[in-house]
Amino acid sequence: MIRRCSPPATPAVQLHLIGPRYYLDWWRLMKVLLWIVPVCTAFGVALGQVLAEAPAGGIIGTTVVAVLTSILHVAFWTTLIFVILERTGHETMDAGPWTPERLPSRSRAGRRSPTWSRRS
Repeated sequence: MIRRCSPPATPAVQLHLIGPRYYLDWWRLMKVLLWIVPVCTAFGVALGQVLAEAPAGGIIGTTVVAVLTSILHVAFWTTLIFVILERTGHETMDAGPWTPERLPSRSRAGRRSPTWSRRS
């Protein structure tokens, strides 16, 4: 009787938001974006407020709110994209280590030298 009522060994629902397949790529992208986007947001908003001749308190308050909002949006939208990719089974990452043989081949006939290396 107890065995019949016990929960199954493997649950039918996923107990993670982003699984191991995409987790490291998601985490790497989040770290990069969370270093770049808030800094750019703070600089842009503060510059705009200075050019608008806002008081110091207004500059600081507006910048803090904009930075917090940008962090929230980056985290939400990046996570949502990875969740959708994982749930739909979309193959975005190519498995296996990178080697030079994985580069696309180019024909020598169709290749031109760059204009900056030409000498007149």
